[in-house]
Amino acid sequence: MDGSENSLPAVRMAFEEASQRKAPLIAVHAWSDTSGFDLEVVGWEAIRQSEDVLLAENLAGFAEEFPDVSVERHVRCDTPVRTLLDFADGAQLLVVGSHGRGGFDAMVLGSVSAALLHAATCPVLVVRPQPVSR
Repeated sequence: MDGSENSLPAVRMAFEEASQRKAPLIAVHAWSDTSGFDLEVVGWEAIRQSEDVLLAENLAGFAEEFPDVSVERHVRCDTPVRTLLDFADGAQLLVVGSHGRGGFDAMVLGSVSAALLHAATCPVLVVRPQPVSR
């Protein structure tokens, strides 16, 4: 969950899948302001708390809609791919959205979802937002 409107269809699908499977949902938000260098993030605890509040707010409506789904939240200071691969081990399903942030609107997959499809140890469901009609 990255907090964007684009991620909402994936969050909804994750709740639906968890409800159908009668499985808990692990909601993950990976936050990093680095460009690939493993540098320590100063003030991480304050950032983690702020990002956790954002994650909780973004999940609240779905948790009310799917009261049968127990939700466990995790916020990590790391790249989305590394973080999600950690959680994929032992998971029934990994549900991710796809932005295609590289500037190619017609791109089928973004870099994170493409990397996860190649490396995850569980099935991956990529949920794309509905295109806006022009």
